[in-house]
Amino acid sequence: FATYGVHMKYLAKDEIEAFPETEIADKPGSPGTITYNRVRIVYEKTGEFVFLSHLTLMKYLERLIRKAGIRFKCTEGYTPRIKIVSLPPLPVYAAGLEEVVELFVDAALGEQEILAQLKQAAAPEGFKFKSLRMSNDIPPLSRDLHFITYEVSGENLRSHVDEIAPYLVDTDFVAFTDKCLSVKIDYSRQGQERWGKIYRVMDPEKKQTRYLTRTQVTFKSRGDHDISH
Repeated sequence: FATYGVHMKYLAKDEIEAFPETEIADKPGSPGTITYNRVRIVYEKTGEFVFLSHLTLMKYLERLIRKAGIRFKCTEGYTPRIKIVSLPPLPVYAAGLEEVVELFVDAALGEQEILAQLKQAAAPEGFKFKSLRMSNDIPPLSRDLHFITYEVSGENLRSHVDEIAPYLVDTDFVAFTDKCLSVKIDYSRQGQERWGKIYRVMDPEKKQTRYLTRTQVTFKSRGDHDISH
């Protein structure tokens, strides 16, 4: 049969056995001795990568991991996919200086080895792997997330102060500079829901997302420190 116009060739048994093994993802349900470490990866997306949707960016990440030759763990079921967790999605056109994903990779690889292979696979300008750490000994990303800081640039941002005040809690932090509003949201206190309402006040039709940047992420396991350090 043919798929997407590509002719499929039937191979003899000896040809199949000689064919190199290229599958680098774990096959759910198949026996094996491979063990996995949970790793947390920090990357940056700017430039042309702000035009990608969240789903497209996750697919791109998977392709980079495959290109790097790193074995990873898949979900189970009829349509296995890479087992990966990310920060809440950014809208198209928004930049991310400290994006984070968490996945399971071959335990035979060390932190520096994985990071070096990923950096080598990611060539395009606008996408950069910044750091990587093993995360077996800390809570999963979704439960470890504490603060996320966003910056919005534009005119008359101070005029929104009274409007966003009802959605802030005492552990949030808001700061103004010239033509820039910085909001540090406590995600352990319904942060995603509150941030959605705050941003809706400033950009109700989401026509100014090119002025939005996610700048910093803080996890409970690291305290109030930049995770890229």
